[in-house]
Amino acid sequence: MVGFALAFALGTAQAAVFTLDTTIGGDGTPIAASADFTWNGNVLDLHLSNDTGSIGKIIQELTGIHFTLSGDPTLVGVSGMAEGSVNCVGVAANAPCNFASTPVDAFGTPPDLDGHGASPNGWTFLPNYALFTFAAGAGSFKPYGIVNDSITGSGTSGGTSNAQHNPTLLGPVDFQFTFAPFDATPNVTGIQFYWGTGGDHRAGSCTSDCPFGRLVADPVPEPQSLALVVLGLIAMAATASRRRRTTTVA
Repeated sequence: MVGFALAFALGTAQAAVFTLDTTIGGDGTPIAASADFTWNGNVLDLHLSNDTGSIGKIIQELTGIHFTLSGDPTLVGVSGMAEGSVNCVGVAANAPCNFASTPVDAFGTPPDLDGHGASPNGWTFLPNYALFTFAAGAGSFKPYGIVNDSITGSGTSGGTSNAQHNPTLLGPVDFQFTFAPFDATPNVTGIQFYWGTGGDHRAGSCTSDCPFGRLVADPVPEPQSLALVVLGLIAMAATASRRRRTTTVA
């Protein structure tokens, strides 16, 4: 009983997963993605993945995400790291791209791989868009779109080898959003995934731990509150013990 009460009082990090599996553009190009949100105190972790199979077009690069938080929390900072990068510059049709496994700062400066002058900005918060829209290339949606290891080379216009749209991030990418302390953990809703250099977007669907499309997590109590809970449990146990002794004597 005491252990259960303590576990309830401490609370646990809870997660919600939003996914997308559809097509995009006039040719019905397939796209797929997933966003796994987890609250840890006042830090929101986002595991963002491009799950598309056989990526052969720029429009299949995951270049942004939008979400809404209830309660209007104050954003303090955001960071993001990718598992690696992919360079498709000069790739001929069906030729392999160059994969690098070195971790990449998603908010850093993309390397100018081919002398075409890559955008000087990685991912960033877009103040001219709806709240909590983050995208590659400071809103240009290039470079630093998220791909995976299913890339198939394409030397055609709009393919993965188009020089000005490189490099890309080898996902998944882990983002951390830090907020000022709040009393109630915000709900996450309104997920939209952005694709390609045009910022085409599609809404994601909640698929795990999110009734009514919401993420709900209990905030971890302050140490003082936890101490009060523990003292209360001790007092309850002492009272029950005295009652048992009184009943035995009677």
